[in-house]
Amino acid sequence: MDPLESAELALQTDGGDMTHGVYRALSKAGKEKDRRCTEVHERKDHFGVGHLRDTIKMPGGMRRAHLLKHTTQPQLSDILMGFAGENLYEESDEVTTPLITTLSSEKLTTDRQAFFTMLKAIVGSGVLFLPRAFVDGGSIFSCVFEVVVASLTAYCVLLLLTVRDEIGGGLSFADLGEKAMGSSGRIAVQVSLIAFQLGLVVSYFIFVTDTLSALVADFTNCSVILDPTVVIYIHALLQLPISCLRNLRSLAFAATIADFCIVGGLILVVTSCLGVIYQNGVQEVRYFNPVTAPMFVGTSVLSFEGVACMIPIKECMRNPENFKFVLTTATAVVCFVYVLVGLLGLLAFGNNIEQNVLISIGAHGTVSHVVSSLYVVAIACSLPLQAFPAYRVIERMLDIQSGKYNDTAKWTKNVLRSFILLSLAGFATAARRYLHFIVAIIGGLAGVPMGFVLPALIHDRILGTASPTDRMIAYSGILMSILVTSTTVYGWITAPEEVPSHCVPV
Repeated sequence: MDPLESAELALQTDGGDMTHGVYRALSKAGKEKDRRCTEVHERKDHFGVGHLRDTIKMPGGMRRAHLLKHTTQPQLSDILMGFAGENLYEESDEVTTPLITTLSSEKLTTDRQAFFTMLKAIVGSGVLFLPRAFVDGGSIFSCVFEVVVASLTAYCVLLLLTVRDEIGGGLSFADLGEKAMGSSGRIAVQVSLIAFQLGLVVSYFIFVTDTLSALVADFTNCSVILDPTVVIYIHALLQLPISCLRNLRSLAFAATIADFCIVGGLILVVTSCLGVIYQNGVQEVRYFNPVTAPMFVGTSVLSFEGVACMIPIKECMRNPENFKFVLTTATAVVCFVYVLVGLLGLLAFGNNIEQNVLISIGAHGTVSHVVSSLYVVAIACSLPLQAFPAYRVIERMLDIQSGKYNDTAKWTKNVLRSFILLSLAGFATAARRYLHFIVAIIGGLAGVPMGFVLPALIHDRILGTASPTDRMIAYSGILMSILVTSTTVYGWITAPEEVPSHCVPV
């Protein structure tokens, strides 16, 4: 019987008023205990403990419980295992439930942590191609259109996640594409994701080779000149064992090193460009270049290279209702950094700037050499992180089973990944002197459909909103993709081979 009811009945007995206070105190204590138990239960459920209790007997249950207790914030390697909403773990992996979901509330407990994770996911080597892209677009056009691309990127991410939240089920980007447009929609999403990620790998090979070659040439006063083909293939051979890894947790330390080098490198790039402007003054530049402006659009789209990581980041947020604000803030900060780096590089070096701004600043002292060294390490560490999602998506498209207990499947995956990596290295060798064309094509051919066209079509078709905005974004994106790709391909075919300003062989 409830203590309060007992108290009321006690008042009806002889001398009941003398014990009434005792019963009231017991009733109050009981209610307080129930309230605390309810709060604790809700808190445990919020932090995934209830889920772990139900799955503790499943394979990997004890490991999940340990990680839940001891992990504080996800690394980029964790986020990439949930790339585009996919579960990229091996089918027979001991972690049968994605850790990115199981550990969500504990791993990203604040909006501030989600904000910095977004910055790490978005900012990569693309920022170093922007100064050369600003030459293609012109100073004013490039600044304005960078803001447009940033705004559209954030808006389309929100469109995609709105659909995902509306229909439930934790569907991936490819699942949503199939639900909206059938099997062709799934294939379109997968092909755009694969092309985008592998295109980044090609640009990374060229970036590391050019930067390292220029760095060695500057250090030795051109007495040592590296053969770019040899450098690319040595880099590829070093990456081969890493490409066979089945779980990105093994690369968490490399991802941390890459984050540190990118932040330090960005700061030094800005200070180096300011130093060149202080010494030599502002170079003469064009405000708008109508012939090559579409190439800038492709590079600008590619520079937001972590868009597919936004789905797992939202899943990790303790307060997902704040995702829109966090995403908008992160995109605004990234846009500001990109405009700053692009504009400073353009004003410092003018139309003679190299494809990679680090090569242009490489001849300006020790600080420039430190910048180049940091970025070589950062991009080399980031390359396997960018390639891994593409490997897993290709393996699933080919229906290659897990190789954990099957040697044939294991070596099939190893050979496939090695073939892809070496093929990308070969393409990078052939197209090394046309890096800014490659970057623009990747952005136009894969980045625009993935970032703008497909999210808008998915939102329009699944929710049935018949929104003019969705259709305008989708159709404009298709036209933009055609224009960027065709303009860049024509410019690539007709352009003379660029001769580097330093003593690195062509």
